[in-house]
Amino acid sequence: MTLSRFLLASVVLGVVAGVVAGGIGILTEDGAEPAPTPSPTATPAPQGETALAVAERFAAAWAAGDTDAMYALLDSRTQTALPASDFAAAYASFREEAAVTGIDVSVSGEGAQDVTFHVRLKTSYFGVLEYATVVPFVSLREGFPRIAWTPAMMHPELAPGRQLRGDLRQGQRGTIYDRNGEPLAITLDVRMIGLDRSRVFDEETVTTAFVDFGFSEEQMAAAFASPLGQRQRVPLGVVPDSRVEDAARFVEAVPGAVLWFEVRRVHPLGPAAAHVVGYTREYTAEEIEERGRNI
Repeated sequence: MTLSRFLLASVVLGVVAGVVAGGIGILTEDGAEPAPTPSPTATPAPQGETALAVAERFAAAWAAGDTDAMYALLDSRTQTALPASDFAAAYASFREEAAVTGIDVSVSGEGAQDVTFHVRLKTSYFGVLEYATVVPFVSLREGFPRIAWTPAMMHPELAPGRQLRGDLRQGQRGTIYDRNGEPLAITLDVRMIGLDRSRVFDEETVTTAFVDFGFSEEQMAAAFASPLGQRQRVPLGVVPDSRVEDAARFVEAVPGAVLWFEVRRVHPLGPAAAHVVGYTREYTAEEIEERGRNI
């Protein structure tokens, strides 16, 4: 599995959080920058601590998800430009976008003014990703080595103005035919009808309307009691082609009734070919790793 599965896209200022020169800029919903939060105080380094020792401490904290300990190892200039909350948010976003389930970070090399990390990520969608990243250090004018952090420490492709985004694309399922060329399983865009409870002010009246349209009182009671969010669509059924116009008039007249298209796997013969078609699902990353080329 290669890193080409990631989409490294330019950031649109004011729409999404962005990586900028000198730090991470996080925008609130109204476009204003949040008030700075108190930064953790850097813990004094043991006398004679080397850059290699600092890097090893940072690597251990990264693997443990301890962003406070990581932030305390940054140089003062970086901490001034980058609040601790934004630093923690950058790593949280990295873990989420890469779907990280486990991480191992180790020191693989040491230069005059930097150290190299070997990073191994276990992800739920992209398998295991391995790469190297450079950890730059400031001069020893502060009395001890500290890390001059940049987003590229998370991943070498994270130059200023770029962010990591996981791009998941589900493959299109093919049609299954019988020996006479008749479809047994096909993927279609089907028209769905359902309920948006946030727009309902009279549950009894809406229930009566849906029952008149063809749904049962039990179906409506289950829809109103659905654990989905109040503003989420609760599906009730597929609208057949013969009732498209009826459904369009229905949603115009009944508050809370909604129509939408949804990709569905359709079996024209119903359960008659279940012993042939069966049931399939996506492989997990663990199953792919276990089976290898036998998939």
